Amino acid sequence: MTYNGLEEVELVPESFWGRFFGKKYEENAMRRVNNLVASSPIFQIYHDGVLAVVRQYGMTLADARAGLIEIYRKVLVHYVKDGKLTGLDAEHMNRLGELFGLTRADMDKLDAEELSRHVAK
Repeated sequence: MTYNGLEEVELVPESFWGRFFGKKYEENAMRRVNNLVASSPIFQIYHDGVLAVVRQYGMTLADARAGLIEIYRKVLVHYVKDGKLTGLDAEHMNRLGELFGLTRADMDKLDAEELSRHVAK
């Protein structure tokens, strides 16, 4: 079963030498966060869970910001209906933004951009 408009994705295989030298593919951090959001209802995901994934790859939420925003946008497309983001759908997006360490201003900007795309259609 998938949730939040996302599909689970495969991790990029890490090379023997990459593992030997402790190099981790940052792309896999975003793939694992994607899979976490795709496999769980948003309100069952904890901030520590997202943070644990990015930390495992030697990253902070700030380092992962671009990838987290991309995932936020994908989920936002799923929840915007008829050019509106209201009710429980809006609550889901607020929670996801909080999990990803986004500010209210960040979320408002991203939401407005997506909603304007629906109005333009």
